Amino acid sequence: MKTSFLLIFALFLFHSGYAQKKIGLVLSGGGASALAHVGVLKALEEFNIPIDYITGSSAGALVGSLYSCGYSPLEIEQFVLSEDFLLMSKGGLRPENQFLLREKEYDASTLGFSLAKDSIIRKSIPLNVVTPTLLDFEMLKVLGLTGASAAHDFDNLFIPFRCVASDVYGKNSVTFSKGNLNEAVRASMTYPLYVNPIKIDGVIYFDGGMYNNFPSNVMCDDFSPDFVIGSNVSSNMELPDERDMFGVLRSMLTTPTNYELSCCDGIVVEAKTDIGVFEFERAKEAIDEGYSKTLEKIDSIVKLVGRKEDPELLVLRRNKFRASLPELKISSIETHNGRQKEVLFANRSLMRNKKNEVLSKEVFEKRYFRLSATPSIWYMYPNLSMKSDSTYHLDLKVSKAKEFTIDVGGHFSSRPVNTGYLGLGYQNMGKSAFTIHAESYFGKFYGSVNTNFEISLPTTIPISIAGYYTMNRWDFFRSFATFFEDVTPSFLVQFEMYGGLSLKSTIR
Repeated sequence: MKTSFLLIFALFLFHSGYAQKKIGLVLSGGGASALAHVGVLKALEEFNIPIDYITGSSAGALVGSLYSCGYSPLEIEQFVLSEDFLLMSKGGLRPENQFLLREKEYDASTLGFSLAKDSIIRKSIPLNVVTPTLLDFEMLKVLGLTGASAAHDFDNLFIPFRCVASDVYGKNSVTFSKGNLNEAVRASMTYPLYVNPIKIDGVIYFDGGMYNNFPSNVMCDDFSPDFVIGSNVSSNMELPDERDMFGVLRSMLTTPTNYELSCCDGIVVEAKTDIGVFEFERAKEAIDEGYSKTLEKIDSIVKLVGRKEDPELLVLRRNKFRASLPELKISSIETHNGRQKEVLFANRSLMRNKKNEVLSKEVFEKRYFRLSATPSIWYMYPNLSMKSDSTYHLDLKVSKAKEFTIDVGGHFSSRPVNTGYLGLGYQNMGKSAFTIHAESYFGKFYGSVNTNFEISLPTTIPISIAGYYTMNRWDFFRSFATFFEDVTPSFLVQFEMYGGLSLKSTIR
């Protein structure tokens, strides 16, 4: 009898230990092709495979962080297939987020340059193709809010999470386990020269895939799971041709990654596609590929994991976690860029200095995008921290635009309407934001000089005061000549001069 009892007790202990096997999920980088991870998650959930830990790099960090924040694979799929996500990937804005009052009016320029007064060349070379204003804001609403509610500890998320980014100065991979979740993921997916890098605690970070595109080592070091499922869409690049400039540059900037699992048992799902890094319009192809490749190995995964998640319990836990997050309400704001007096305009544009003012999500969104449209602001990055009253404090990093602008362009043809264009501008901000601009159109038939200024005030209803002076000239006699001919004397010349002041505002 005693022997039977001990045998049953031993079997119970074995079964309990087996049932509690911890499962880790590692998601590689890979740009648009890394959206295959969404398909991997769909297949794993369909077969009730539990996920206890997640690590990700680059686009894998984005997918993994959304799952760690309690979003289901279906919700993530709907997000990455949406028009909004495509806009984010291209640096665009939704129509309702555009603020035409502060946008630059159309002119004949085809090339534009910005110059910084303190370093004309060094700070005037652009570091990005797109400005991810919409992406950063949406990540704040989802990842930033969830991370702040979790006390900035990634172990407190719905699923414990880690992501990696590349410290290009120290030339090493950095693992984020605490801090602002949206900021950590944004750093991990900062593809060089496509989106601008961000600075965290004084360190400039770029794409995590540069030094660690498959953070299985982070999974092993931080979580020590019993079994790891890897999802990989990348591979180490081949030796580039010496005449391939971009290939040589890429090999200089990246370090080969080990795409194998070495610390414990596991399976790697390889979803390889021909989808380009920025071809996010092909997201559905990537998701379907990840789903089908996972199904090919699902029998082995089910057998080796030996544990299943109760789908109803998973939904209940997910809903409970999401419901516990306080609504986004901003009760205090701090803006900074090193020179506090230069960001007074930004601070007052968001918070009107009213006692106990609390911004709802809708009001905050409207004011945020209005501020981002200010020509004197180059870039803003927002972070959240939760206060004791369950409202949030906004920490806004503001980068001023370069003060001087030069625009060139025109219209050139074989007809006598050739016209060149040159525009010069200066912009700055303090308690208000202001721009001064002068432009000239010059040609045989038409010539024009225009000067204008605009002062934007951080009032409750945005107001701009503008002034302008214009001189136009039409030469009907020489209009038959080519652009480079000099025909004198000139007759039938018409001049026009006018100027004025205007007060501009919005109706809502």
